[in-house]
Amino acid sequence: SGGAIRVYGHAFHRDGLPRGLGPEVDDRFEGVQGGFRADFAGGSEHFTVQGDIFGTDSGGMAGDGDSGHNILARWTRAFADESSLRVQAYYDWFERDFALVRDSLQTFDLDVQFNHRAGAHELVAGSGLRTTRDTFVNNLNAFRLEPPRKRLWVFNAFVQDRIALSPEVSLILGIKAERTSFTGVELLPNVRLAWQP
Repeated sequence: SGGAIRVYGHAFHRDGLPRGLGPEVDDRFEGVQGGFRADFAGGSEHFTVQGDIFGTDSGGMAGDGDSGHNILARWTRAFADESSLRVQAYYDWFERDFALVRDSLQTFDLDVQFNHRAGAHELVAGSGLRTTRDTFVNNLNAFRLEPPRKRLWVFNAFVQDRIALSPEVSLILGIKAERTSFTGVELLPNVRLAWQP
């Protein structure tokens, strides 16, 4: 009574094109995909987990196509004083093979966010990290990436206050600190005036 689960799946197949004046080529395309989502709630807490998996065969050379999978989990807790806490984690993997070229990308993302409303103020604070690992291997021509594999990191922390100046006008003040594999630490301030007629 406190949850629901949905599961799906589908497959497709497209025949190759008829042979023309040139040589016969394998240009059929087929694939499968499936996934699920589950939501559970109890009192002030809510939990979601969902994921997908897929694979295709694009004809051409043996093994050409792409494949991947992902999963996401999110937990939310509401508090009595108009506050809430959310924690979310996500993982994604993708790989593609085409004409002697292979590239793949692996991503992991984690973020935590706290929301609190007090009078005219709507506060949001949080932090997160994301790491990616990419691979690019080319056996088709002379183009290369050095190194062919690399892991990158992004860390961040932020705070924002949305101040209601009137029922239609809000002032938004925020700052975010971010550290990446390329730039080191950066401060990203943000000032906005929002009008909702």
